[in-house]
Amino acid sequence: MSIGGIAGTVVGGAIGYIIGGPAGMMIGAGIGMAAGMVVDPVEPDVAKPDPAQLAAPTAVEGVPVAEALGTVQLSGGFIWYCCPRSEEEKERAGGKGGGKKVVTGYRYYLSFAVGLCRGPADVLYCIYEGDDLLWEGPLSIGDATQGHVTISVEDRGEIDFYFGTTDQIANSFMHEKTGYALPYKGLCYAVFRDFMIGRYNRVGAFRFILKKRPGYAFSAVQDIGDYNYNPAHALYHLLVADAGLSSDQVDGQSFGDAADTLLAEGLGISIPMERERPLIRYIESICRHIRACLYVNAAGQTALRLYRKDVAMEDMLVISENDVLEEIGLERRNMIEAENEVQVRTTTITAE
Repeated sequence: MSIGGIAGTVVGGAIGYIIGGPAGMMIGAGIGMAAGMVVDPVEPDVAKPDPAQLAAPTAVEGVPVAEALGTVQLSGGFIWYCCPRSEEEKERAGGKGGGKKVVTGYRYYLSFAVGLCRGPADVLYCIYEGDDLLWEGPLSIGDATQGHVTISVEDRGEIDFYFGTTDQIANSFMHEKTGYALPYKGLCYAVFRDFMIGRYNRVGAFRFILKKRPGYAFSAVQDIGDYNYNPAHALYHLLVADAGLSSDQVDGQSFGDAADTLLAEGLGISIPMERERPLIRYIESICRHIRACLYVNAAGQTALRLYRKDVAMEDMLVISENDVLEEIGLERRNMIEAENEVQVRTTTITAE
């Protein structure tokens, strides 16, 4: 309570007691306090923030860069930040003549960069901050200049979004603030320039909705609908870009035929590959989804085969005992080599 409020309570209570006794004192004190608060209102006591107390995510070395196939949602990780600052928010307090302005809070600003995935991404659809839509596009890689576009968010700041091309240049804002900057070629990332992060000194959770669908010469149908990626292209991409196979080591014809079939079936995928898992697990997951397998053909190439009811029984290869090249022998292990296992399942445990 302000000094004016205290004085008004005392004076009002005294006058009320003279007029109406104890009951009048209570009424007078209330009226006096209200009048005193108008004349001398309480001024908010908001301490000036300490930039060192800013709560921002920290970068961790050794974390793998995410991959994206199709349309995915990515949060990414911090790769740089600097220059935290704050601005006072003021309101005019009550009193005669409107009163003076008092500090009611602060607006916090930060410059930072978030790495998202391996590029190049094809389309950025929107950006969320928590559950709130921060910006909505779309913007495509064709809109980029030197690998990036600049997005303006009203009352918040600007975002430089890099699609992750091999010819993108270093961010000029990062260079201005630090004296150096890397181009991060091949990395899809975003730079928030002096961005208002809110009225609390912590950075919210940003999410980017984007699409990536690498194209290859074996087939021109990498899209399934508007948002999904052709699984045949996805498998080819993982084999060539990640497993290290050359295009000569992959049977492009079988992948192209599968791509046409999957397009006709409308069977696409969208996979955010953010977790550190063996590559074979992603390949197996895609094969299960489309009911397919990878195998090595007679030419020594990795080929793709879809499991479909498209082969007549009379056309299927039959292997009989006459095709066996050498006799197969079976041997029974002796008792020393035998492995025994006893499993006991307990349903009730007693003290005995």
